[in-house]
Amino acid sequence: MARETDCQRRFVCTGCSLLCADVLTGVRDGDRVFDRVCESGRRWLDHALARNGGAIRVAGQVAPLEQAVQAAADRIADSRLPLIVGLADQSGETQLAAIRLARRIDAALDWTGDHDPLAWQEALQVTGRVTCSLEELRDQADLLVLWSTTPSAHPRLPDWFPTETVVIAGDADPEGPASAVPLARRLVWQPTRQLQAIRRLRESLAGITGADDPDDASWREELEWLRQRINDSRFCVLAVDHGLAEALGTVGVVDLSNLVRELNRDRRAALVHLAGQANQRGVIEVLTEQAAAPFGVLWREGQPLFRGLTATAPWMLERQEPDLLMVVGHRPFAAGMEQAVHNSQATKIRIGHAPVPADIEIPTAIWGIDLPGTAFRTDGMPRAVPGLRDSQWPDPVTVLDGISGLARSDTEIA
Repeated sequence: MARETDCQRRFVCTGCSLLCADVLTGVRDGDRVFDRVCESGRRWLDHALARNGGAIRVAGQVAPLEQAVQAAADRIADSRLPLIVGLADQSGETQLAAIRLARRIDAALDWTGDHDPLAWQEALQVTGRVTCSLEELRDQADLLVLWSTTPSAHPRLPDWFPTETVVIAGDADPEGPASAVPLARRLVWQPTRQLQAIRRLRESLAGITGADDPDDASWREELEWLRQRINDSRFCVLAVDHGLAEALGTVGVVDLSNLVRELNRDRRAALVHLAGQANQRGVIEVLTEQAAAPFGVLWREGQPLFRGLTATAPWMLERQEPDLLMVVGHRPFAAGMEQAVHNSQATKIRIGHAPVPADIEIPTAIWGIDLPGTAFRTDGMPRAVPGLRDSQWPDPVTVLDGISGLARSDTEIA
């Protein structure tokens, strides 16, 4: 086999939900190096590659894998309501294994963390989804409106758009989009102004005039500029992240979805949802296929029950409902969820490298670094993600299936 040197091998970056597949990697002077990777992706890759240690522990003592898996199964057997969280940074195979375990042990399973998914999901039920792939954005669109609370979370999104007509509309972001593509304009609006802008744009399309605008000449000028750019476009894409959806609420997201539908009367328009973690779209797709619900699922006698908000991880942890908490993932939680996990009195089992002290800790191979796996990009397109290196850590699928095989269940699942 040829020796891998410099940056000659293509690689899929799992730093965010764009899953950029044009990153190059190789080995230079004994060190792993990358090319065509943004700063956000580089931080994640450096962090993941530095994870060279971590022992399997049971009650603070180093233990073999078999003992830890048996101990996890024993804790589950003694639990009344297990809750499985995380998963948004895991491969589709690991997500499926977690669902198999949840089904077998009658657990609750939720990936949402600090995110409130209700606004986006309720809006989809009201308006449907009018969207496009990133390839359509790249090859056909002539206007991108990145409507986001944190554009730096997806810094290479403008790179998919090869013209100057890229607009950033959102709250101030100290890092900004790290892109070589020049921006047509950056608009800094608070969520209340963004909601007003959506409604003013819808009124303009409907021919409604004369509504009183806020006494802000600068905002009115920016809104008129954006309206004109949209009117002049042939294919306009609005890209929206979870943070903005939460800020706008269900009514605001419904307004935004209806704006896109109405824009399609005179031009093509699409709404692209920017997922947070690398395979967040994947866990939504997998959970929906397996349990007919995108989040907040509780299994009873092997059957999934959609409990919505009342089965989301923050809600359940705040009420101290679960007596066993299994964290499956590698990345830190956001501040609110981290505090909820810390305050939980439940027995904790950690599968992965997330910085969560637990009664049972089983570090596992990292998807996209130590082992391959499948995922869904933020636009819903499937991706096969290769691994980079061999690992001493176990595959999380093996661990979860091992616990499932030992765990007691009243319902046998084929």
